[in-house]
Amino acid sequence: MATWADVRSILKALPETVETSPRSWRVKTKHLAWERPLRRADLEALGKDAPTGHILGAWVPDLDAKEALLAARPRVYFTTPHFNGYPAVLVRLAAIGTAELRRLLTEAWLNRAPVRTRRAYLEGPRPAKPATARRAATPARSRSRKK
Repeated sequence: MATWADVRSILKALPETVETSPRSWRVKTKHLAWERPLRRADLEALGKDAPTGHILGAWVPDLDAKEALLAARPRVYFTTPHFNGYPAVLVRLAAIGTAELRRLLTEAWLNRAPVRTRRAYLEGPRPAKPATARRAATPARSRSRKK
């Protein structure tokens, strides 16, 4: 069972991600994940199947990915007519584990982050350049001069 603290911790670890308001996150200027309480129209559309508890909205790569998640894990992921045609899913936080939540949010971040930011993240930190053989072999010189 994931919590808002888990969501915040996962997203805080991703570069250039900010919480723009309580429980709403962006990477640079692109919305990434957000708290999404159900509205009256959502409750009417979902009927008795409307979930209770905390709900997270998250972007997914495309509509095919959305459909795959909805089909594979209907107890975790769902949607409402409001999101028809949009690559976003709604997530029952009480039904998702933290490892799966991390994968979902990281994938959302990878699809919303600017190219340079994403590339730097995927490449990881660059190792320091090794000293050249010449520099390594040269003994350190004293700064004081003998007179």
